[in-house]
Amino acid sequence: MRNIVNIVNFLRGCEPREPVDLLEPMRRQMALLERYDLPGTFLLQYDALLDPRFTEPLRAAGDRFELGLWLEMVEPLCAAAGLPWRGRFPWDWHARCGFSVGYLPEERERLVDSAFAKFREVFGAYPKVMGSWTIDAHTLCYTHKTYGLDASCNCKDQVGTDGYTLWGGYYNGAYFPSEQNMFCPAQSSARQLGVPVFRMLGSDPLDQYDDGLGPDGEPAPWQQVITLEPSSARGGGNPAWVDWYFRENFNGCSLAYAYTQAGQENSFGWPQMTVLEPQLEKIAALRAAGRLEAETLGESGRWFSRSFALTPASAMSVQKGERRSLWYNCRNYRANLLLEEGRIRLRDCFLFREDFPERYLQAREDRDVLCFETLPLLGRLPRQREGDPGRLGALRRRGGAADEAKQQAVDRGCPAQAGRSYYSPTHPTTSRTGRPLA
Repeated sequence: MRNIVNIVNFLRGCEPREPVDLLEPMRRQMALLERYDLPGTFLLQYDALLDPRFTEPLRAAGDRFELGLWLEMVEPLCAAAGLPWRGRFPWDWHARCGFSVGYLPEERERLVDSAFAKFREVFGAYPKVMGSWTIDAHTLCYTHKTYGLDASCNCKDQVGTDGYTLWGGYYNGAYFPSEQNMFCPAQSSARQLGVPVFRMLGSDPLDQYDDGLGPDGEPAPWQQVITLEPSSARGGGNPAWVDWYFRENFNGCSLAYAYTQAGQENSFGWPQMTVLEPQLEKIAALRAAGRLEAETLGESGRWFSRSFALTPASAMSVQKGERRSLWYNCRNYRANLLLEEGRIRLRDCFLFREDFPERYLQAREDRDVLCFETLPLLGRLPRQREGDPGRLGALRRRGGAADEAKQQAVDRGCPAQAGRSYYSPTHPTTSRTGRPLA
């Protein structure tokens, strides 16, 4: 069994919320990777590709680091693709303009072509890795079939954080997504996209799930972050948590492999991520002891594709004191068992169906928020806010509405989910950076 760490840092060229030095994080990250002789992946947003202050140091490093694309939309990328920019700033985090889901399928292809052309102009070759908090299925499928990707990555499961809800996916590690739904593993080789998608950020497998949600999934402005990110005060910013996380995540209780992603986006600024240094020192020490392998995102993607024809089963089993959490993922479903207060319960179970299409397969998102989901059997189902019915607004807890939703599910080739509420993303008041969102 392999224990794999990817160190992925992504670079934006614009931060409109407050003044921040976006170059210092990259310089520091490059220096730390050199100091500890660790591989690293840098993903550049289009605006960073336009700025020689980002690109020249990376070009000068030769093949020392893996370089790829961070696919969020910015004003100059829309201009290059001949599309109007609908954002408030040159980079805007709102879903309707900042992500591929905010554009029609043909527009997404133009955006991808423009971004890949610029990357090749700057670095001499097309990128083989690409990441974003979310990439819709059409965009990922087009990109892989046109340019050939070794790996992609997306955000961890969360509710409403930054305005993005991803809930019910393959919890950790990598999966081959369905061509109909980027967030859902395919069950067959005929329906799967042949590029593995890795879940980012190293989510706390015990406490992240319930954090920030009410006792019955009641809406919260946003779910807080307990991850390996250095900016996470309760996670990667806490040395005791980091020790616990590496010990438990790589404890030998996984199945095919164990995985996590380290690193930090430059939008936080270096002062909020200085604890990245002891994290990388720890990764280097664990590698020297033979307890884990550090490699680039592309290396992990190529190994994954060589090793598995379909999404494999994986597991995470962790313990904090008397509390324990076991996550199991396979291409058919995910489930979580929780032991606390002397009782064990099935906390979560979501079904994966390759013919369950994501909401953005053909339509664009015109709101500030976005949502990717799979099919809930049980677990946290954050309720919808009043006046925001979402895609399957008829799916409620009573009578005919549930019957209507059942028929919708049958019409879509999906199992009926009567008696459960689908959710839609809540609108956040603050972001992962702690800055106000408007």
